[in-house]
Amino acid sequence: MVCGKNTFAGILVAAAVLSGTSVTICMGQDEQAAATSQSSKSGQALDRAIRSVAEEQLYQLKYNIEPGKSLFWDCEQSNSTRIRGSGITETSSARTTWISDWKSTGTDSTGNMTLETTVREFSMWQQKDDKPPVVFDSKSQAKVPDELFTIADSLKPVPSRYTVSSNGKVIHCESATNKNLVGFGDLTVAFPGEPVPVGHRWHLNRETNARDKDQTMVRVAIRVYYELTKVVDSRAYLTFRTEALTPRLSPSVRSQLMQDMPNGYVIFDLKRGVPVYRETVWNHTVQQFHGPDSYLNYMAKTVERLRPEVAKTVTVAPATSGSETVVTVPVGETATVPGLLKPLPVKDGESGTNESGTGDSPKIQ
Repeated sequence: MVCGKNTFAGILVAAAVLSGTSVTICMGQDEQAAATSQSSKSGQALDRAIRSVAEEQLYQLKYNIEPGKSLFWDCEQSNSTRIRGSGITETSSARTTWISDWKSTGTDSTGNMTLETTVREFSMWQQKDDKPPVVFDSKSQAKVPDELFTIADSLKPVPSRYTVSSNGKVIHCESATNKNLVGFGDLTVAFPGEPVPVGHRWHLNRETNARDKDQTMVRVAIRVYYELTKVVDSRAYLTFRTEALTPRLSPSVRSQLMQDMPNGYVIFDLKRGVPVYRETVWNHTVQQFHGPDSYLNYMAKTVERLRPEVAKTVTVAPATSGSETVVTVPVGETATVPGLLKPLPVKDGESGTNESGTGDSPKIQ
């Protein structure tokens, strides 16, 4: 081993090259620091190159729901409201769960889909201040309590029909209910028309109305910002946030915009062409919206999780004598067998599962 200053080390290296001798150089602290710095810079350059290659890869965000296909969603929203005014403070909490069905009824020549959405069943829980909670379950109760009627009316099983382009833009809607009462948000995300890289951002503009404290109607411009943050295992992760573009909005108007201002994220399956998860949150506070001491805080979270496509196996007996017939059908469809007098609905609890799975919500790292 040979140790020395730069000049001496250089002479030894030159001599070793000429003689074919292997020489190991022990550098001083300055040389070691320089080498470490150079190695760190090389590593950073490599990381930048890897990220650059990943960002240059383009991804086509496109819906592809085949005609006749149904998608079932397990949905849940929890919210809390705290309001103060005239020296009185009121609090309320609520939780709503429901099962939603998206059924594709057709596709036109331009690729636009017709989606029919229906709420199959739902349950609600609500409590105000220290009063006993009020509950309702559509599977076991016929009459909706008065306190829950407004929300229940928005969830009634009346189909809504949407015409949606392949990139998710809603072209036409026929709905008998106000889905926004429970914070559904838009049915689909409107994607860019062209393939985009990770890190791509885009936005959508819309408008809504609100009344000022003098009952004047105010038109409010709202913008939703989207970003494709990453792609993992053919699943695209998108974040979104909402802002009001109209300046100088009064507290009275801002108190009416809370449900129109969500943030959250979506996970989209690129191979299947369908979203598999959406999480939407609201957290807004407005002061002096109705007097100098008034205060309003609204917090809510909605999770919509696509049920996995699990085929179910049912065993049915034919109308005539003979052996049993085993039929496998997709979730949500009906088993029909030649010789049966009538269709046999596929029910939960039979062979196979129809569960959405449990566990924590997926998070974007």
